[in-house]
Amino acid sequence: MDHRTIRELTEARSSADLTHLLKDQEPKRNRTRVISLLSRLFLGGIFVYASYDKIIHPVPFAEIVYNYQILPDALVNLVSLFLPWIELLMGLALILGVWLPGAILICNLLLIVFFSTLVFNMARGLDIDCGCFTVSVGSSSGGHMLWYLLRDGFFLFVGVFLFFPFFFLKTPKGSRFGRTWKAPFGQTLALALLAALLGLFVNQVRSDSIPLLGDWSPEARITLKFGKNILIPFEEAKDKFLVGSAVCLDARTPELYQKATSRVRSICPLENSTNWQTRCLRNSLRTPCS
Repeated sequence: MDHRTIRELTEARSSADLTHLLKDQEPKRNRTRVISLLSRLFLGGIFVYASYDKIIHPVPFAEIVYNYQILPDALVNLVSLFLPWIELLMGLALILGVWLPGAILICNLLLIVFFSTLVFNMARGLDIDCGCFTVSVGSSSGGHMLWYLLRDGFFLFVGVFLFFPFFFLKTPKGSRFGRTWKAPFGQTLALALLAALLGLFVNQVRSDSIPLLGDWSPEARITLKFGKNILIPFEEAKDKFLVGSAVCLDARTPELYQKATSRVRSICPLENSTNWQTRCLRNSLRTPCS
């Protein structure tokens, strides 16, 4: 019951007016209940579905979290273990209708974080895979990032629709700040603690567990992806290049490549000699290669 309804009930001067007013408000309350139920079932199903692939494949999800380039390396694995389980527990709470204040609060906090992260990365010009529903890495484009932003914006709109009526339009019997906010904070902490314990326990018993404090240096990432360290010293790479058994793949943009190529042409003479090849290789590797 919202504040406007309470004011109208207060101003009603007779029992007949009160009965008539309550009958007028009943259809509105029924529609609100139905929309709220559908909204929390929708968001609950979204979060339960989103958590599944992340729980099954923790290593690829940790790599997606790292690619956002927001968290320090030491927190990447911890967040990767915690986030899917808090999504699962919160989604189940929304669907089952238990601990709703805490579940709605967590839902909105997560949606705000997800939406802000997308906006932040778009502002930085990063185009990455969202990792929201699957850890499979595919090609991404600016159009996809825009779609992620619109989709998460819609989810946030639904979450806010659940949040404000639940916390601000209901008038509890006791103090608003004593009764309305005490239960959500307690339930939020309980769900977060349970999610952390589940994440740590499942990670310890599974065969493909990940370390709690991960090493996300370039060497460790290559070893993680290929199962072995394929990095070699510069001298060995130069020798392989000179005998034609290896190439340098340039990771620069076409504009930077053209500028560097012009500098190399001005330095390297057109000779078929080992010295020319060595000097050109050394100059081409002054900028990062992969």
